[in-house]
Amino acid sequence: MNGELKPELSEMHLSLDDKDLQSLSLVDQADMFDSGQDNLVLQLGFYENYRYRVYGRAKDGKLWERILETETMGCL
Repeated sequence: MNGELKPELSEMHLSLDDKDLQSLSLVDQADMFDSGQDNLVLQLGFYENYRYRVYGRAKDGKLWERILETETMGCL
């Protein structure tokens, strides 16, 4: 409200050591399942690997929940 932007989705990852680097990037926002609700597609990147995560609105319609995550891709 009042022209303020407020985050609706946030995640925190506490690194265990200096090689435990992760990033989370927005790839797309679309109605992937033809449900009338948008989904968020995010790429989780970490050392030489990545995964995709899909988030959808929770039943209350206020929060986002993870509904799908791919297997690890990249250098295995």
